[in-house]
Amino acid sequence: MSPRDRAFLLVRRARAGLEAMRLLQGAARGALAGGGVGLVLLVAMKLWPAWPVAVALPWALLSAGAVLGVLVAVARPAIPLAAAALFLDRRLKTHERFVTVVTRPAGPLTDFVAAELAAWRRLPRLPFPREAALVPVALFLVFAVGLLPEAGPAEAGRVVTVIVPGGGAGGTEEASAPVPEIDDATLRELEQGKLARPAALREMLERRLHRPEERKAARDALDRALRGDQAAARDVAETVRALRHAGSGGTTRAAAYPEEEKFLKEYRRARAEEDR
Repeated sequence: MSPRDRAFLLVRRARAGLEAMRLLQGAARGALAGGGVGLVLLVAMKLWPAWPVAVALPWALLSAGAVLGVLVAVARPAIPLAAAALFLDRRLKTHERFVTVVTRPAGPLTDFVAAELAAWRRLPRLPFPREAALVPVALFLVFAVGLLPEAGPAEAGRVVTVIVPGGGAGGTEEASAPVPEIDDATLRELEQGKLARPAALREMLERRLHRPEERKAARDALDRALRGDQAAARDVAETVRALRHAGSGGTTRAAAYPEEEKFLKEYRRARAEEDR
């Protein structure tokens, strides 16, 4: 291989590396733009409870932005060979020798200049895009914001629970106002997708279900039923029927968590011994 061919080969390798860095820069810019939009939307969804939280949305926008950035970079004109030669001249301080070999026709002059470039066989360090260094920061921000709790109204305590020393095994008494009654006609309409008296249904579920996880599951099912989910509506109807058979209006007796019944018995026994 002649010295001129070796110089051309080094210039082509430099151009290929610069093209790769250009595509990386386009992908990084697109990812930052998409991730920024997704991050703003995620924060808005976290702050406004009315908006459904889609944690995957920022990641999808970030990925779509990266792909779009690459496509935009590919659509732009490629780096000319003379520009890559000028990049080598500036990095290697060869005083435009590579540009001379690339832009001038073959002859004694270009052969002489190419022979002077025989000492350079390796590419200099390619410029790493600054935007690519910011992508890990954007990924961390999206991940961190996704872990933040959602804003929502605090669950109001509707039942006051009092431990009664003589109340029996695992017994607690709940004093509350009368619970709204849900008739069979309302339940049949609910199962048919015609949600009637949603406020009364929500009130009954909140008052009759004693465990927080049960109340949350019932609230979620009722919200889905309000949006037209018939399966959720049937689940709500079954829950209401079970509550109607299990309890009565006025004072309702709620059993403690099974794993806490032993603790409650020991607590009442210790209190009774202290009162003697």
